[in-house]
Amino acid sequence: MRGTAELARKFKISLSEDNLVLRRPSDYAEKLHITTGYLNDVIKKTTGSSVTYWIHQEVSIRSKHALYHTDLDIKEIAYQLGFRDHVYFIRLFRKLNGVSPLKFRLLKRRNN
Repeated sequence: MRGTAELARKFKISLSEDNLVLRRPSDYAEKLHITTGYLNDVIKKTTGSSVTYWIHQEVSIRSKHALYHTDLDIKEIAYQLGFRDHVYFIRLFRKLNGVSPLKFRLLKRRNN
């Protein structure tokens, strides 16, 4: 069990330290020199959530931070996070947060 906890810790560190959030579980598996299936099994067993869930959480956190603390437009934020298609980024943000990136920015800035 100790090895799986260590692997989960390495995954979470890699996820938070990368400049661009890699969006495919296979990218993280490759970095950790294991198979995607094994990474998914370990992360699900250790945290209760999938690798994709954790990747989406990191994207959400970073994008919210950029929307709140910068004046970058949505395209620029998407590209900074490693998205080639800003429309996909907008759809994913809305799916994860229930509002569009622009609406999130407007609501948060209005409330502070």
